[in-house]
Formats: sequence, structure tokens, C-alpha cells
Amino acid sequence: MRGHVVYAKFSTPINNAHIIYSRGNFSKETTSGDGGKFSVGSLDQWHYFIYIGSPGMYPFPDRYALLLIPAMVSVKAKGYTPKNISIYTGGGEIEDGKLKEPKTDFRFDEDIVVRLNKK
Repeated sequence: MRGHVVYAKFSTPINNAHIIYSRGNFSKETTSGDGGKFSVGSLDQWHYFIYIGSPGMYPFPDRYALLLIPAMVSVKAKGYTPKNISIYTGGGEIEDGKLKEPKTDFRFDEDIVVRLNKK
């Protein structure tokens, strides 16, 4: 995931903003650099799960529901109001035979622009 942090009023970059990228119980942290730019690699989620049951039958395994949780990005910078945004990472519910994506602020593959306001 990549993006940059800017002052909302003038779109000037904000360096040294603290960024936390999280999804479920997993998170990574970074700081914006020159030009307010930041990037965060994928979250390390190492777990295994075995489902014993009839394929396609309910009850659906609860762990699959975790795939529907959007990622969150929390940004804080000195002198600015903190901001949280949601990121669509894939998945969603099937409704009428079509994928219904959850409502989020950005998609994972977009250049994310976080606009902060002064306190």
C-alpha cells in the first residue's frame, strides 16, 4: 500500500506523520518521508485453518468472515487532527449473484491521499 499525507487546505506534504496500517489483529507502522510519501508492505498473517464439513453447506466457518474486514489506516502528525480511513482489500458479500464491495474510502491498489486538517 502506498500514498502520501498532505495538509488539506493547501495540499502541502506533511513529513514525519505516524501511520498505522491494520486489519483485524494485525498491524504495521511507518512514518511519512519526503513529500509526505509512505508505503507499507503486506501484513504478515500466518495462520492455518482446517474446515471439516460439507462444501457449500452452512454454517459457514466464522474465520471466512475475517476476510470481509476492510483495512484501516490511522494517521497522526504533530499539529494536525488525526484521521482514520478504510481501505478495500478484496472480498465482499455476494448479493443477487454480484459481488457487493463494502463501503470504504480507498481501494488497496490506489495511491492513497490522506488529507489532514490543522488543530
